[in-house]
Amino acid sequence: MFKKKFIKLTILSLVTLSIGSSALVFSTQSVDAKTVVSQTARKSVLTFTKADLERATKIKLLVSNVQKIYNLLSETDTWKELGYNDSQAAKIAQRVSLSSRQSQGILKDMLNNANVEFKVVYMNTGWFERVNIGSEVVTENVPEVEVLETETLDSETPEVPATGTLDKNIKEIEIEIDYRAKNKDINLDVDVKKDGRVKAEFENEATRTKVKGDQAEAFVIDIFDSVDVRTMSKNDIKNHVLNKLNADKNFKKFDFKVKYFDESKVDFKIK
Repeated sequence: MFKKKFIKLTILSLVTLSIGSSALVFSTQSVDAKTVVSQTARKSVLTFTKADLERATKIKLLVSNVQKIYNLLSETDTWKELGYNDSQAAKIAQRVSLSSRQSQGILKDMLNNANVEFKVVYMNTGWFERVNIGSEVVTENVPEVEVLETETLDSETPEVPATGTLDKNIKEIEIEIDYRAKNKDINLDVDVKKDGRVKAEFENEATRTKVKGDQAEAFVIDIFDSVDVRTMSKNDIKNHVLNKLNADKNFKKFDFKVKYFDESKVDFKIK
């Protein structure tokens, strides 16, 4: 494990974006401002200080300049300056652009606390890339308690290639598909907080698949990417979900619920 003199405490959960794939390689033509929290063949966790962002954007981080710096962090060139290659920089810029409230919140936290740093998590699973952003508090000169990290092999848990994003207006998703036969039921639960945190769980008894977190979110994205169920009929929703999950159409009960932050919802059962 990478040894460091800082203890990193994550204070903001991460928003996930699932996108195409590229090698996990960092540019050598960079300002080398990053702090490497951890780095493996699949995942890198880097943090950037207020000074790092100011050097890359050439703008001093003040209350009056938060919007300007956010705008520059939404541009590919800024992340190239911070050490990422062209493809990675473009994807991180896209992530920041899609997370305006979270990104500007991090910048404001950095103004109020000198120990807060801007975190970027870049993961390449082989199926797809994930770009996560958040913030961390850095406490100096505190002995680090080493925690062993485990990484699940691809062969142990099935994944699906996610190539899109979840509608930012979705607050909650519940899908239950029950069958008369035993060990065939399917359940998908998603809870999205206002700050972008996503809690997802997926279980398919027929395929013995039970996952949570990023892997469960991949199933969600595969189902809901570019789809607005508020404009679809119940039958169309049912067929779409069953097709995406490759599920048996001879179910006992199909229970579907999606709630949105504007209090609208799609809620129905088919038996």
